[in-house]
Amino acid sequence: MIVIMGLVPTLCRTNISIYNSKRQRNYSNMNSTQNHGILVVDDYKDISYLVKFLLQKNGFDVYEFNDPTLALDYFKENAKKFGLIITDVMMPGMSGIELLVKIKEISPNIKSFLMTSFELDAIKSEIVKNALEISEIIQKPIPLKELVSSVKKHIELSII
Repeated sequence: MIVIMGLVPTLCRTNISIYNSKRQRNYSNMNSTQNHGILVVDDYKDISYLVKFLLQKNGFDVYEFNDPTLALDYFKENAKKFGLIITDVMMPGMSGIELLVKIKEISPNIKSFLMTSFELDAIKSEIVKNALEISEIIQKPIPLKELVSSVKKHIELSII
């Protein structure tokens, strides 16, 4: 079990319906010619699953990978599905920055978030060195409400 920002998530793999007083937008049923899927990549399964679970709970179409090489292979075959990549920075085999460089060669306008528990200065220099455009850098522990809000903002911008 992991604790993020004072929450103790129950990691159960069930289909969840959300009811609230506001109309909820279902991002997974949008026009299939537009890219609204989210690719989540983190070598820690609990983190990637929690992010996937949280975003699916909010109506997003999310694909989760724990291996950046497998995520890249899947992306190459399905690039048109995706509007956003959320990846950890430090992973075995390929860093999140290396992954984003390769993904942006295929899909240059895709939105991207980096997640990290490391110092931001070193990461920012790597971003500049690779001439990457990053939409958000998320410092771990992950602020869950802010993550959902940022994802909604960037997916909404890609719809307009």
